[in-house]
Amino acid sequence: MVFICIVVLKFDDKHNIEGILGEHNMLKQEEPTDSDIVKDGNTVNVVITACERPGDNNLTDHMVQLNTLLKTIYLLSTTPVTVYFLHNQENIFKRAVLDVKEWGLETQHKIRLKSVPISYPQRLDSMIKEFKTCSPARLFIHEMLPDVDAAIFLDSDVILMDNIQNLWNYFRHFSSAQLVGMAATENIYNEVKNLPYYGPPGVGLNGGVMLLNLTRMRAMSGAGFTGSVRWVYSKYQSLLWRADQDILNIIFGTSPWYMYELPCTWNYVMWQCRVDAWAKENNPRTWDGKNQCKGAEKRGVSIMHGDPAKFGNNFEPLFEAVHKFWLNYNVAERLVDSLPNLRDSIKQVVERKEGASPCSKVEGIEHILLYRLETLAQSL
Repeated sequence: MVFICIVVLKFDDKHNIEGILGEHNMLKQEEPTDSDIVKDGNTVNVVITACERPGDNNLTDHMVQLNTLLKTIYLLSTTPVTVYFLHNQENIFKRAVLDVKEWGLETQHKIRLKSVPISYPQRLDSMIKEFKTCSPARLFIHEMLPDVDAAIFLDSDVILMDNIQNLWNYFRHFSSAQLVGMAATENIYNEVKNLPYYGPPGVGLNGGVMLLNLTRMRAMSGAGFTGSVRWVYSKYQSLLWRADQDILNIIFGTSPWYMYELPCTWNYVMWQCRVDAWAKENNPRTWDGKNQCKGAEKRGVSIMHGDPAKFGNNFEPLFEAVHKFWLNYNVAERLVDSLPNLRDSIKQVVERKEGASPCSKVEGIEHILLYRLETLAQSL
């Protein structure tokens, strides 16, 4: 299967958390060095993963999603992007390269793919058999890319609706302690009773979109970020139903000063506009017709996330309409001229009387899904 993933809180009498940074000498970080700072460079680094297992019948579907993701990166970026393609079979990488070549354009000036075989740290390779083949690999990107300072990890089931440079710019907002940026958009933690997690009650981190300061991850106290993974895996191994995502939530739920919280607009998970299909318990935060990401109502969505792999099967018709648009889009066309077709497709889903989309019940959903993309297209 393919899977394209110091601070002390000081409260005063009013429960404010101002002055979070540098409140305790034991946790105070050294001043960042030049190699520790994400500079204004000429390239954005992106990491994706793709793995193959014997008897896997979903590889083709996931490669289609991966190609769609790469297409949105290429079309919407104004900065060259280097994509580090983590895999367990070289033929998967070669297939992705061929898919990009089929666009019929010279793309090297804008997007470059680099092959990186997946490897696991010593005594942690058991994760490969226990979890899905690719999933835990995102926890060790800092080791597989030892000469890279920073990168953005993206699941294969996400679609960009914004310039990825705008996501990269959030590195500038990191404190001297923060080493990872993620969005708290995972409602499944409403059901978690025995694990710590990061986020509001019942909402945890989703690992599909991550900003990674790899230099700081390697330098993290306690044998680097891998040391924290070892500790969590050893202590909670039998309880890690969500694998790497649980591990991330435990680390940052326990030590939140390492985490920069991204806006939900940069990881608009499908369950932000409908009831989570995987939920076994009623979540009082959610119901069909309710949008949970308030920022999207004003600024629109920058990344749509199928979560997990829910594009292309008509599970949520609105998300499928967006995916189908990008899948069939000819990269040689002007985007601004083609977007009315996408708006028409979304409008048809919203106005559908039979088989209505749960997300279509959200007031202003057309604006939520399209505002950022339509605004950006005017400047491309």
